[in-house]
Amino acid sequence: MIALPPESYSMIFHNLRQDYKSLLSCVRVNRHWCRIAIPILWSEPGPHFRKPKFIGNLLLKLNAEEQALLIPFKITLPKQQKKKPTPLFDYISYITSITEEFYEGVEKWLPYRYGLNKWQPLGIDEMSDLYELVDAVKCSLLIKLLRSIKSLKCLYLDKVICNQSLFEILYEKTTVTSLCLLDLDEDFKYRTKAVDVLSRIFNMNPTLTSLNLKSVRLEAREIKTLFKTLNKNLSFLCLYETKIDTEEKWITIADYLCENTTLTFLDLSYQKEEEN
Repeated sequence: MIALPPESYSMIFHNLRQDYKSLLSCVRVNRHWCRIAIPILWSEPGPHFRKPKFIGNLLLKLNAEEQALLIPFKITLPKQQKKKPTPLFDYISYITSITEEFYEGVEKWLPYRYGLNKWQPLGIDEMSDLYELVDAVKCSLLIKLLRSIKSLKCLYLDKVICNQSLFEILYEKTTVTSLCLLDLDEDFKYRTKAVDVLSRIFNMNPTLTSLNLKSVRLEAREIKTLFKTLNKNLSFLCLYETKIDTEEKWITIADYLCENTTLTFLDLSYQKEEEN
């Protein structure tokens, strides 16, 4: 077989990154192919985040500091198998995208782990405790992932952004090009803190080109704070259902758009609440 330079193999394997089965077959050909294909295979875990086993394996890697968030809940972590062989690769470090599937995986892992078939029968207090536990697990795993990933490109966040340990690490992630933050409504008590964190991220991350703030309900002063620090080189901006319902808010958005010359996608739909 004619030997190709590593760069050529890398280009070929990148074209297969959406074809998991084919890329996995390449990994199994020989060691040379494996070393080149593994980082590509792990760059976008996507659906694998949804698997309870995947989440369980991540929990095994938490250090004492990362486990601290879970102590108040007396959560039983999966047990590490004795004499487990050391992995050939630092797989987590190759991840470049943390997507919504990660959050879905955590929410699936807890019922799977504790035998909860349905959440509906739980009482109000029990539901509240469960949601707090879900957020604690999300934070612990996100901190682990962010510390381990070498070059993060795409990041999906929800209200866990307000965790002190988490947002301190976020400030260091200056390679992120796509950021998605969903579902912060008017009643979220840490919304102002979330806006402050986002502003600092925007200010320290000039590489950001895609921003999705779907269903993030903000006040006029919060919108001003965000767009004052947001870089002017965005190519993708989604503000779907963000309740831009006053002239002051629209003026802030319009002023930003006038200064942006690179935008190719803009979603400002569904800004007013439905009338009863």
